[in-house]
Amino acid sequence: MENPNPIIVPTVAFRVKEEDRRVFGESDYEPIDALEVFDIVRDINDPEHPLTLEQLRVVHPDLIKVQDSTVILTFTPTIPHCSMATLIGLCLRIKLMRSLPRRFKIDVSITPGTHNSEEQSNIVQILESDLIQSTSNYETRNEFLQRLRTSIY
Repeated sequence: MENPNPIIVPTVAFRVKEEDRRVFGESDYEPIDALEVFDIVRDINDPEHPLTLEQLRVVHPDLIKVQDSTVILTFTPTIPHCSMATLIGLCLRIKLMRSLPRRFKIDVSITPGTHNSEEQSNIVQILESDLIQSTSNYETRNEFLQRLRTSIY
């Protein structure tokens, strides 16, 4: 474990309320904002700690932007030499791909200046994302991810 004593922050109550949800027809596009995206990813568990990415402040609503049909999410690893940064980015991207409508382009990257090899990690995430999107079905994606996790980590 690289960071045995991470800083833990209190969670916030941004959950999307049921009364805020509306019913949309097939031809309508449901608007999605940064808080809803945050609500999707906030409970992802950290690979090294029994804590969520929100509790470790790896993800935060201020680091998420939704522009038209593009979601831009930047995340902050807990330490500058975090070896799990690429895996965290990939988990964030997959969670968003599975949760958001297909019309969204998803851009996940490391917050500039917060990781020693952020550029390399961002490039690896892009390549992994392209491979995942090119797989044709759910089982193939899961097999690919399992092989990826096994071979890299």
